[in-house]
Amino acid sequence: MTFGKRLKKLRNKKGLTLKDLANKFDKSKTAFSNYENDYRKPDFELIKELANYFNVTVDYLVDFKTSYVKESCHNNIKELEIVPVINKITSDKAVFDKENIIDHRKVAFEKIKGGDYFYFKAEDNSLTNVGIHKRDDVLVRKQARIENGNIAVVMVNKDNARLKRVHQNGSQLILQTNDSNESPEFVNENEVKIIGKAVEVVHKL
Repeated sequence: MTFGKRLKKLRNKKGLTLKDLANKFDKSKTAFSNYENDYRKPDFELIKELANYFNVTVDYLVDFKTSYVKESCHNNIKELEIVPVINKITSDKAVFDKENIIDHRKVAFEKIKGGDYFYFKAEDNSLTNVGIHKRDDVLVRKQARIENGNIAVVMVNKDNARLKRVHQNGSQLILQTNDSNESPEFVNENEVKIIGKAVEVVHKL
């Protein structure tokens, strides 16, 4: 179901007209008609307000894997994907399980086309040598294999997923950080699940 169809379903369930809904959010009736007919999508802030008003999740309104919003910037149109921010990945839940998602970010479509992406919240300062600090959002491309020496979100023996630099040594993987107090982990590759490759970090001030 598209964003527009879900919005219309929620509006009808509340017994509101297009004009009623437009007035509640200080928008024109035409704007909401365009939203419901999927001619346009609102910006992310309005999507969050709508989700709160109808008491649903943002994920219900927007399929973050395929949906985008358009915003004007100096008369140019930029396509932006809505990407989930994930705080924790556990063995008993899928990566994109709604219980893992704590927020969403907008990312330029060109940057992430051709794959499934999410932001992973760094849990510590173990990779500060590559600019990843605690609570930073790390953009991750979901993939099951990783190139030697790259940083990845990994799960070892079904423990919570963590960010590690991964080195291949035959059938063994070496998982490293830059923490001098933390020794490298040597694990068999069948004990490790690669969740995705880290491609960019957004710093928290």
